[in-house]
Amino acid sequence: MPTNKRVTSGRLAKVEERKRAKRIRVIAGVISVVIVVVLIVVAVQHRNAIFKRGGNGAETAETLPTEEPPAETPTEETPTSPDTAELNVYVINNTSVPQRFGNALTAIENYNVKSEGIFTIETERPEIPYAGGTIVLYRPGYKEYAGKIADALGGSINVTQADITMVCGQDISELILEAFVKEGRLTEEVRVEVLNGCGLEGAAGKTKERLESNGYTVIAVGNATTFDYEETVLFAAGGEEGKAKRIADLFGMDKKNIRETDYDIKVIVSDDYST
Repeated sequence: MPTNKRVTSGRLAKVEERKRAKRIRVIAGVISVVIVVVLIVVAVQHRNAIFKRGGNGAETAETLPTEEPPAETPTEETPTSPDTAELNVYVINNTSVPQRFGNALTAIENYNVKSEGIFTIETERPEIPYAGGTIVLYRPGYKEYAGKIADALGGSINVTQADITMVCGQDISELILEAFVKEGRLTEEVRVEVLNGCGLEGAAGKTKERLESNGYTVIAVGNATTFDYEETVLFAAGGEEGKAKRIADLFGMDKKNIRETDYDIKVIVSDDYST
């Protein structure tokens, strides 16, 4: 009766052994080919990646396209870093002695010359003087330059950032006659500059009182460049629109009157400047 018993000796055993050896060699060969193909693919990808990054060597120049790849944009230290080519500095004459303002302006202009003229300097003299001493106001991103201007003036001035600039318009006469509204304790300091843009005597001062009674910090009070503002306007620094909306609610203002600040750095020179 025939059986399927495996032959382990003799001629047939040798034939099977050779077949098994051949199959093993074929499998090993296939595996070797696959490994070589994988290594080649990895090497090519790595080589292309190096060339795309601008690697050195003659072969790089041959494989790269004739048009140079765009340069990577450097990451700025802060998103608000200013473009110095468009940096505006307003210097306000708030002194009673012309020589004091002249000396301060000369110091700022000398610093500007040493800095290769990075500032555009404009000057004005308000009809209604600012309350308080010499001060530097700056928008977010301009702290470094404001500090250098402070140093140029002798290092004795207070570098302060105004979050909101409030210009009182013709409608302020009705707003400031309303009862002071307490909006609750503020969770953070909000620094406001108040300017008289309507010509009503005491408008900026009364607005200052109302803001301070509601927890705001008024860092400067003075005169706008014109008294022709028909409506009160809030100039908010970048990212401070939410704070401006709270002030608008406090005075019953229309939210459309919230705008961006109209200066980069503002220097107000008062009679405490003696350098």
